Amino acid sequence: KITFFSAMGGFVITMISLSLFATLCPFVATLYYYGPEAQFGEISCPRRCCSCDRQREEEIAESNGVGFDLQPPSRKTRLLTLAISVFILAIGGGVRLGLTCSVRDPEPDCPEMSEVEFTFEEYTIPGDETDTYRCRGFDKIPPACTYYVTEVSPIIDDDVKDVVHHMILFPVGVEQSTCPFTCFDMPEARGVDFGWAVGMGSVRWPAGMAYAMGGYRQTLQMHYFNWDMREGRVDRRSGLRASITKEKPRNVLTQINVGVHPLGDLYIPAGLPNASFHLDCAPDLRGPVTVQAFA
Repeated sequence: KITFFSAMGGFVITMISLSLFATLCPFVATLYYYGPEAQFGEISCPRRCCSCDRQREEEIAESNGVGFDLQPPSRKTRLLTLAISVFILAIGGGVRLGLTCSVRDPEPDCPEMSEVEFTFEEYTIPGDETDTYRCRGFDKIPPACTYYVTEVSPIIDDDVKDVVHHMILFPVGVEQSTCPFTCFDMPEARGVDFGWAVGMGSVRWPAGMAYAMGGYRQTLQMHYFNWDMREGRVDRRSGLRASITKEKPRNVLTQINVGVHPLGDLYIPAGLPNASFHLDCAPDLRGPVTVQAFA
């Protein structure tokens, strides 16, 4: 989740800041221990000479002080200093990580809902074209919530039932306009939640099965086939109704679309009460899979 990455980012920044602080504050000692011995290990300090001869005192006076060499630290001292630094950094990091992990994200506010509807309302179907693809955005599912769809039913206005061809509900990653807009395809789609086409009724999953929906906004695509290009057709209210629950079922369904490409050669003659066609499609499924087919 975003809060987790924010916490981890804060932890990393804190550790970097502590490391810089621990390194730069004792700057002189750090340079003394780990810098070039020829320069940083030799610190000039003035001293008085009480037992030297006069010549030595004059040399000291002329040189305005004489430095003395500090012995470089032993290997044991360096290793001990390094071990203490690592120990302090590890303790600080552990404490910071413990505080980060102890902060739990608040539970999302997911209201109880048994049904949710995605519909077009009072939409005038264009009369200057036969195929009209329109989309409308919805924000009915809270982003942090997951609901489980147990049944999907079509809602079709009687005045346009002869021109509504199909409806598809897409999960999308960005907010879409709530006013209908042209959309033959949906480039922002993250998959397909569910859909309906001519000839389908309601789809209800068997007990113990449901389709997960959540984490994204939704956009409903409507395809109107205005076959006689009649003017003035108005879709009062058409769309999809989903029965949902917050309770996770025993088996969560994953959707896979199977069929012929939309630009393929399949053609269904109009006016037939029933028609059968044989098509071969072999999806690559790994492991034991239970298929619940619908169309």
